[in-house]
Amino acid sequence: MGRTKERAGMIVLFVQAAEHCLELGNFLTLFTIPGALGFPQVTRLPAAWDRVPSRVKQLQAKLELLMNPSMNMKAYRDHIADSAPLLPFLPLHLKDLVFANEAGDTMQAESGLNVNKIALLTRCIATLCSTRPPPAVRPDPAVQAYLRVSTVDSAEWTRQARQRHDASLAAAAGSSRWSEFTPLPPLCGVPDPRTL
Repeated sequence: MGRTKERAGMIVLFVQAAEHCLELGNFLTLFTIPGALGFPQVTRLPAAWDRVPSRVKQLQAKLELLMNPSMNMKAYRDHIADSAPLLPFLPLHLKDLVFANEAGDTMQAESGLNVNKIALLTRCIATLCSTRPPPAVRPDPAVQAYLRVSTVDSAEWTRQARQRHDASLAAAAGSSRWSEFTPLPPLCGVPDPRTL
């Protein structure tokens, strides 16, 4: 009985997270949550689904209607036409761009530039460019302090790991088997802690 209640609680939590994604305009994440809840491993939990409140089931049905792929995702396209998304459902827009690019040759023999193709590409790109900017984020001193400590800790750990590695190479330098090894190369974008 306890596991069923936990499972129902997780289903409710994910549906509420999807609702928040809709409010934020994060359609990329929004489309993954109801899709994941539709997996057979989740839908075959009838006891858990029976404990999910009807309000949450109605919300999930509303979100699934928004994700409906019929008529080339018409429900989603109508929704973003009314309010610009913060993060659109990129796979759909990339598919549109590929389709528009493959719609025909860019240059036509008789008239030169294929204006219809360029107009279609422009509409696809304009849809992506019409996303709204992210909300202003105020710096949080607690988060900044945590990140500062984490960065220092990881730099210290890297320095100590390099020292251990260099010491093991120096100890094995006399052996012909280890003579071809070189010290670790610098990590991509991370300064060598020995020089700090």
